[in-house]
Amino acid sequence: KFELAHGGTIFLDEIGEISQAIQVKLLRVIQEKTIERIGDSKTIKVDMRIVAATNRDLRDMIQNNTFREDLFYRLNVFNITMPSLRERHLDIPLLADHFIEFFNQSTGRSVKGLSRNAMELMLEYSWPGNIRELRNAIEHAFVLVRGNIIEVDDLPRQLREFDPGQVIPKSKTFDGGMSASVYYADSFKGKKNGRLNITREQLISVLEMHDFNQSKVAEFLGISRVALWKKMKKMDI
Repeated sequence: KFELAHGGTIFLDEIGEISQAIQVKLLRVIQEKTIERIGDSKTIKVDMRIVAATNRDLRDMIQNNTFREDLFYRLNVFNITMPSLRERHLDIPLLADHFIEFFNQSTGRSVKGLSRNAMELMLEYSWPGNIRELRNAIEHAFVLVRGNIIEVDDLPRQLREFDPGQVIPKSKTFDGGMSASVYYADSFKGKKNGRLNITREQLISVLEMHDFNQSKVAEFLGISRVALWKKMKKMDI
């Protein structure tokens, strides 16, 4: 694989799972930029960019002597931290829409979205398995759903039994259901007079989602461009 990646990039997933023996060999490849094929004595020069990923704390592994410190610093030249799904819960409705569309296409179904209660449950859940778990939850729902709206009972048991420390507010059943993106926009509207109730971070997230196109953002949030401009000015965006 390193030979194939010569002049390009090689991606090493789950780097925290490799054995001590492989760590030594990998360190040698990085330092000397040479490899040897199995059963061959010929040394081959390689030059490639290495991108490595892990969901483990490699610094803790170094302290426990399960990951080499010298290899860690060789790999950790430029670090990109991906926040967990529970740290960016505003992405949940958008991801749910994406996976619903994906499974509609792969199964030939026509599921429109989630009920409000189902969406609220997904927003309350902590998602320890991140996006993979969310995908699994939607796939699980597709097995059980009988209509075109995913209800709470269609979701996996770990979501239904999750206790966030507070009772999930009950709401009326949504006639015909709602798409996740509609819920996403609707969730910013206050209970009184439909006024926009959004934090600075949330507004920036919506702006980034629409490449800072203010017309699209205003339409998405159901407000005028002037109202959006005033909101941005007030929040110093």
